[in-house]
Amino acid sequence: MRLDNPKTLLLPVALPTMLAATLLASCPHRLLAQTGGSGQAAAPAVTAPLQGVATVNVNSTQIAEIDKTHVRIAVDLSVVPARTITLENVRLTGLRMNGLPVYAQPLAEPIELVKGKETALPPLYITLQLRDLTTTKPLREMVENQSVHLSGEMVAGIKMSFLDKLATHTLHPRLGLPVVQDVPVSFGSSPIARQAALGVLTLVDLGMASSAEAKKVIPGLESPWIKSLQEEAKADLITVETSFVLKQHEGAFPVVFDQLGFRLGPGLVVTTAESKAPWEYDADFLARIKSGEAKLEKKSFEIQLRPTGAPDDAPMLLTHKDFTFEDRGKSGKDPLFVANPNPAPSEGGIAKISVHRRADPNALLVMVLKAPPAAGGFPAAPAAILRQDTWEKVAIYRLNIDPTTGKPSVEVVQLPAHRDGEAIHLDESVDPTFFGSPILTPEGVIGIVQDEQIGAFLPANLTSGS
Repeated sequence: MRLDNPKTLLLPVALPTMLAATLLASCPHRLLAQTGGSGQAAAPAVTAPLQGVATVNVNSTQIAEIDKTHVRIAVDLSVVPARTITLENVRLTGLRMNGLPVYAQPLAEPIELVKGKETALPPLYITLQLRDLTTTKPLREMVENQSVHLSGEMVAGIKMSFLDKLATHTLHPRLGLPVVQDVPVSFGSSPIARQAALGVLTLVDLGMASSAEAKKVIPGLESPWIKSLQEEAKADLITVETSFVLKQHEGAFPVVFDQLGFRLGPGLVVTTAESKAPWEYDADFLARIKSGEAKLEKKSFEIQLRPTGAPDDAPMLLTHKDFTFEDRGKSGKDPLFVANPNPAPSEGGIAKISVHRRADPNALLVMVLKAPPAAGGFPAAPAAILRQDTWEKVAIYRLNIDPTTGKPSVEVVQLPAHRDGEAIHLDESVDPTFFGSPILTPEGVIGIVQDEQIGAFLPANLTSGS
């Protein structure tokens, strides 16, 4: 249990703060309009990362480690904010180095930024397993030219008050900043070190040339497995959007929560339990609702499903009875003491609420489609794969939102994982944009991402029925 800062939850009802107003002005195209007294929400939409709040610069990169199995690269960034803000889960998405798709671990610690002051971030680390590459050419060019072309986007969560979240219509406000730069690369202190690195890459290239897989004509830089998963995602990976309206005094505020789900067999869509009631997983929202200060408009509740490969198609809607949903397992709760926004005279200023836990075995939401496709869906992995204690590599999907159009897309990330009791533990931390993703091996799905490092196995009664 923890005691939250009472000031966080004792804000008076007021107009949106200047920060929230700035964020709304910077990215208006996909935000829901505030409704009047009717409490009816506009059509739900995926919330895009917010822009115009800061600028980002990549100062340098450094090859920290290199051997015949992997390369580890540090990326140094700095940010200049237009407002004093706190960033959370800073990460680089859709990142390419000389065209090579790579994954950078997010920064778990919060980053305090002061208006107009350039702040250097802790290094973000990229680890490349050389076995997953089809060519070392992009790495060789980095070492030879001592420079690399980086392209992608820096995305971060923004710490906000309850009122600011209402103003931006989302439980998880995000900042999106483009990154397109030629960046200097450092490695070692002499030309000898660079020659040694090139020697390692030459040995790796020789190993690739001798393998049967490498003799195939493989366009691009992604591995065949990654290309297959990107193609499969178009029909079988689903954007799950939950929307609802909170009424507070005379205002009604639509809120959107988006994450991933996936088809398991033709007729089932699996996602996390959070999609059913996202306000139960957020201390600010839950405290306001429990105290009666904010009222949840039950008739405004909606869930919509869209294949990620068809973002412009008409969604499947819960209110149209395009699907039904059912819980598989129950998520646990953590007791939390918070400041009570409206204490009764006989009560103190502290209230106890129970916030739902994201990571819990079998705590899933399963949607049953009314008119499922004739075929498709991710296959479940066989029992022998599920019984393993470690997985050398699993693949998971990240949900990216285009900052200009607000349309969703996905990228595939590979990382190792191991068994942790009844759960799957990801060996590298991820961020909320992965929540709801299937955890895949080449043989099929073994589970679902529930939080930054934990995934749940799929229950046997679900996989046998898929």
